[in-house]
Amino acid sequence: MKKIDYILLTVVAFLTFFGLLMIYDASSYIAFRDFGDKYHYIKEQSMWVILGFTGLFFFSFYNYRKLYYLSLPALLVAIVLLILVFIPGLGVTALGARRWIDFGFFILQPAEFVKLALAIYLSAWFSNKEKGRFLAFALLLGLVLFLVMLEPDMGTAAIILSQGLIIYFLSGGNIFYFLSTLPIIGFLGFLLIKLEFIAFNLFLSCKADFNCFWHGRINRGGTG
Repeated sequence: MKKIDYILLTVVAFLTFFGLLMIYDASSYIAFRDFGDKYHYIKEQSMWVILGFTGLFFFSFYNYRKLYYLSLPALLVAIVLLILVFIPGLGVTALGARRWIDFGFFILQPAEFVKLALAIYLSAWFSNKEKGRFLAFALLLGLVLFLVMLEPDMGTAAIILSQGLIIYFLSGGNIFYFLSTLPIIGFLGFLLIKLEFIAFNLFLSCKADFNCFWHGRINRGGTG
């Protein structure tokens, strides 16, 4: 059995259960109002906690080096899932964003799977010392970020960007490339914030227009 890092395990467990407590504190009223059960959301999230700790237990025994051979298929599946978000009938829209896929028996948010798949793929790709692959890396990261930004999910895009850059430069990437990308990253960050703000306001405007039209129709004696 592998040696267990009890400090890291304790930190993970603490953050997980503290997060559940915060979810309960923030959602109990809404859960009771909408579902008649103030524990509705905490039960829902607890299922994912159980799944997560099951995965933690499994991979504590699994040879992580075998993930090398699953890295490319996992990345391809993740990209396909990001594209499926935009297919009518599969993609779920909420508050002007399309971030989920409805498989009928469960709803998946591909951007969350992409974080894991991209981390595994980049780790496998850069398992040998990085030598002059910045352009290919930038194109791959750009494709993933573009699909996530289209949803739009700017918070996840920022996390994926940070994750990708950290893995790249920990693999031995040239610090000059990092410094040269700072102005671009800053501009893109500003652009992401503006785009999300515009998209959200456009959604609110469309919703308000629809409500005005609908209520005006009812006031004139129209029927639904």
